[in-house]
Amino acid sequence: MAVLQLDFQQAGSDALPGNPNIDHNVGFANLVGDILQIVMVVALLLLLFFLVTGAIQWITSGGDSGKVEQARNKMMYAVIGIIILSASVAVFLFVQYILGIEVLTFTAGG
Repeated sequence: MAVLQLDFQQAGSDALPGNPNIDHNVGFANLVGDILQIVMVVALLLLLFFLVTGAIQWITSGGDSGKVEQARNKMMYAVIGIIILSASVAVFLFVQYILGIEVLTFTAGG
């Protein structure tokens, strides 16, 4: 009869290999940066959505001045939102530069 014998000392000493693609430099600053990037992307997508829906409302208004004004306001507020979002990113990057920290980074590609 064969007996199964496990060598727990050897199993405990073998470390699992790490994933070289994982950034182990995580901290509060990186978490804040990731959250800010997600919020900015969502805000930009919402602003573009409002801009497009405003344009569609304008096209389908059929000459009704009330609907045209409503669509115009929606598009104007979307453009103002894009300007405010861009200005806030610029100010945030400027403050990062002045303080010498890196919380928010933009990279192209994956």
